[in-house]
Amino acid sequence: MAAEYVDPGAQFLHERDRALHKSTEVAQVVGYLRSHGTRISQSPAEKIGAYVSFLADPEYVNDGLLTGDMASAQRQLDISAVDIPETIDDPEQREQQEMVRLNQLTSLGPWMRCLNDNRPGFQNWFRLYAFNEVRKLCPYDYTTDTMARRDTNTYAPFPELNERALVLTYIYLRDARMHGLRVAGGYADASQETIFQRDLKNAHFRGLYMHALKKIGVGRITDEMKAVTGGFWRLYPKDSDATDLYSAQQGFGLGWCTATGYGSAKHYLSTSDLHVFYTRGSAFQERIPRLTVVTDLGAVSEARGVERDQEVEVIMLDTLERKLAELPCSDTFRERIASRRKLHDIQVKTTGNENVRLTPSELAFLFELNKDIETFGHRRSGEIKRLRTRHGPEHRQLLRKMLPEAVYAQLGSAAIAYNELCNTLQRKPIQTRVLKKLFRTRFKDWSERGLFDYAANRLAAGGHSYNLVISPNGLASHSKLSQAVSRLSYGRTDNTSDILTARLYTPAELAGNRGNHPVRFSLIGTGLLFDHPRSIEEARSHIADLQRHSPRIRFGAPSVLDAIAYWYAIRAGGNELVNNQNGLSRTAVSHFTMRHCVENKGDYTTSVIPFSYIGIDAGLTVVASVSVEEADALSAIRLAIS
Repeated sequence: MAAEYVDPGAQFLHERDRALHKSTEVAQVVGYLRSHGTRISQSPAEKIGAYVSFLADPEYVNDGLLTGDMASAQRQLDISAVDIPETIDDPEQREQQEMVRLNQLTSLGPWMRCLNDNRPGFQNWFRLYAFNEVRKLCPYDYTTDTMARRDTNTYAPFPELNERALVLTYIYLRDARMHGLRVAGGYADASQETIFQRDLKNAHFRGLYMHALKKIGVGRITDEMKAVTGGFWRLYPKDSDATDLYSAQQGFGLGWCTATGYGSAKHYLSTSDLHVFYTRGSAFQERIPRLTVVTDLGAVSEARGVERDQEVEVIMLDTLERKLAELPCSDTFRERIASRRKLHDIQVKTTGNENVRLTPSELAFLFELNKDIETFGHRRSGEIKRLRTRHGPEHRQLLRKMLPEAVYAQLGSAAIAYNELCNTLQRKPIQTRVLKKLFRTRFKDWSERGLFDYAANRLAAGGHSYNLVISPNGLASHSKLSQAVSRLSYGRTDNTSDILTARLYTPAELAGNRGNHPVRFSLIGTGLLFDHPRSIEEARSHIADLQRHSPRIRFGAPSVLDAIAYWYAIRAGGNELVNNQNGLSRTAVSHFTMRHCVENKGDYTTSVIPFSYIGIDAGLTVVASVSVEEADALSAIRLAIS
């Protein structure tokens, strides 16, 4: 007796979802077909096969994914994107939601169109499988080579389609699962081949698609493409159609907002002009995006490249520099070009040369003794920390000499910040002559107590530099501190759980006064003390250990007033308070040594640890954080020494 035929595609879908044949939808279809005379056994695969055939029949369901009917396909796209609640009345919030929805629709649409195209020869089992799987994924992150899974709170677009990678994923599964062939990933590294075989055995779409992207070398700009620098600038004017801008940036894994979603591209063009530089490519890719410059009201507001974290390639700096010379822009962008070049020069100088010595100028730049390093990426370059860790120990003695000089040189900008803060608080500042005299006394005291040796040793070990901060040593009301916050943030504040408006702490607690002096001097770290502390208790214990080891130096957390004075000092020193690169890492301050507080949230209460930061979207904010997990406060352990 011949064995009953089992559709391998239906069997594959059953193996992927053991409960699919029991689902209400499949059961209803099977029941309907049986009632009309179709013989369907109890086999799970046969039930699923009948269900898929039913979906693909234009006379019945006419599933757009399987039949190519675009009206039906559009309905499937519509239900896959985020819904906009009818309760949203705020126009700005609704516009944001509409942009998110449009980004999701336009990023998922190419998958739908490609899957129901007959040219690649996709079979129905793969169409259903791939479309279901891609709706579970976030865009490919080329910095980490990962694709995160979506959840109910995911608002990101869907992954960018690479048709060649999708076809290769299909071939992997077709040959291995439908034809029973041995399929190799082609990796020389045995561990990578093992991962590929595991993903193939488990039909892990995310893993197989990432293998395919790496295999074909498309989906990102290759080194060969980057070697070409000749090209042309294309202007996309404000209020122009975003279709060409969006489509021209697909297939390169850029990460630019204008490339990740049509809605984002449309939003950019509703407010800004975009200048994009394209280099020439092959016939397959006639133009390759390399630089983008955004101008608002005629002035440059943003510039991005195609390196990791959207950093600008060194080889493209001359092209960018010439473009910026044509447009009104602040010195910030020219300084970023100079910093990018300096950092690259140090990398080149030190690569492969273990005995190289850096000049005082190079050390001052690398260890940010005078000014922050800011380039174009939306994250701080990890190369800065690597270079510091490598070259700090061998330059320890020179750093011990340079750090006190750098701190003393900050007196002028710190005094400006102090005076500005006093004026905002409506406090009379002490005379500059007196302030300088007090500082000279404190500077000598710090030297004798070994404070600079401690700070320089930390710096040489790959740590961070310090900002000189001068805080008025007196009380300031909640309203006056709020005014100081608003002045830095151009009047914008985030009122969610604001410790100043909630008045959870007294003015004395917020000020953190010490002694009877009119001012207090401190050095506040430009970087964080911990990468990943486990708890507030661990941070407090660490401070206590530092204090025991160096009893002549005072270690602690900045007060809320100190944090505000610190922000004023950053700005007076010519550094940006917040940009896409430093995020909260430059300004966030956890006041972890202050008492815990319980805040009433209406129907519940939460444990609060004061946490201050400057938000990149909402302006500068002093907020009461944290939930019981204390996550925010743990992410901002910054040290003040005096």
